[in-house]
Amino acid sequence: MALARKNGRITNREYQALAGITDRTVLRDFEELTAKGVLEKRGTTGRSIHYVLRRQTRHKPDKGDTR
Repeated sequence: MALARKNGRITNREYQALAGITDRTVLRDFEELTAKGVLEKRGTTGRSIHYVLRRQTRHKPDKGDTR
């Protein structure tokens, strides 16, 4: 995540080289992080795909909101 924060994005190939893991593991990790809302997938296919950190917004409850 530090590389994504520093560069604004991370690719499959960058993560694979950095972590020394297989392409399948990278895809699994990215799918999990995307599902959890940590990363957002950009691009459509192949080399155009990259991932960016998803902006976290904090919800301020309105008056009377009991959530």
